[in-house]
Amino acid sequence: MEQDREKIKQTVRKCTDRLGFVTEEQVQSMVERLATMKDMKTVVDSLALNIEKFFGTEEQKADFEASMQDILELSGGAYSSVKEIMAQVQSNKAQNYTPRKYISRR
Repeated sequence: MEQDREKIKQTVRKCTDRLGFVTEEQVQSMVERLATMKDMKTVVDSLALNIEKFFGTEEQKADFEASMQDILELSGGAYSSVKEIMAQVQSNKAQNYTPRKYISRR
């Protein structure tokens, strides 16, 4: 798992360096959390979901695409394309979304 940890760390650094505002402490925290996940597919899903949240503007599109390509390389064959990763990210977001229930007072 140590070899996987190093690959995860390198990929997280590449992705977060493009953002510019992520601290070393945040990088270490993310690496520690990802390195304890059950398999590389789960790592890729989690990292892609986190990175997708940060790249929101049109100016960041190239950096986002480069980051997703790095994540695809990390997947080690678990995914065949960035499009496939993003489809999984969207599915995960949809499954975790819970609409608020408002209680009406009478």
